[in-house]
Amino acid sequence: MSRSAFGGKHRVGFPHRPGNQPAEIGISMPCGSGVACGLINPIFLLTVQSSSVLREAFRAVRVLFGLRAWVRQDGGVPMERVEAPARLLTWLADRPVREATTGYDAAGWQSSTWVLHSMYENPSLAGLGTHDELRRHRLESGDLAPEIIGGINLDEGTADSGIPLGFVVRPGSPWRRALWSQHLTEGQASDRSYPPCHRWFPHRSWPVAVQPPPEGSLDEESLDALLDTLSRWSVDGPGTNCVAFYASLPAGNFDNPHVWRGPLSAVPELLEERGGPYPFSPTNL
Repeated sequence: MSRSAFGGKHRVGFPHRPGNQPAEIGISMPCGSGVACGLINPIFLLTVQSSSVLREAFRAVRVLFGLRAWVRQDGGVPMERVEAPARLLTWLADRPVREATTGYDAAGWQSSTWVLHSMYENPSLAGLGTHDELRRHRLESGDLAPEIIGGINLDEGTADSGIPLGFVVRPGSPWRRALWSQHLTEGQASDRSYPPCHRWFPHRSWPVAVQPPPEGSLDEESLDALLDTLSRWSVDGPGTNCVAFYASLPAGNFDNPHVWRGPLSAVPELLEERGGPYPFSPTNL
């Protein structure tokens, strides 16, 4: 899968390879020009390698690449940190160096599609205004302290869009799944000169009754559905070996690459919500 960006969607690319040869699947969700459009766009690239490698192979790989294990309580094969990942990333060597910061956008897929991040609505909150209006009301009432960084009051020159940043758990009732199409036609015309992202929507600040698509990461519902689909179409199912890459920005580390290896079923364990170290889904997988 290639490219998980801060844009609310992922593009999935599929090569056509016969038999049991390794399969590389790409997902991307670019949002125009990244910082230029006010958001950062990490890339989500998934390389799925079909093989029958299990525990013995993991031991061999651990010796070869120098892996740090992520121990699973259920005794299953864990995700393992690859301490020397250069050999696993050589196929991306022709990509611009800057993509190591936000994620690799591997190109050349023979077919692809978009995975739009989930959004939800709560009818009981309809008519309560926008996320920014609610925040300003709380600031004025003293219920919320202003956000001040380096002596600068960020609330004076910014608006709260209501867009979540990072992995979002599926909300319970009375929240219900909403379609992008339900909001694309509301209000002013959206800007579709960019791939699917926040620019497609008319909202500067979303209504409180809507939890908009998260930026920078797949949400829980999308990630679970994607991994389930990949498992069903991979030779080894959920045990299919894959490599997960976190770009420098979402990993918070500009010195050492964050690369993990393990089965598809263990990928969610990298998330903070599942006990892992990251608030985002893998930049590239």
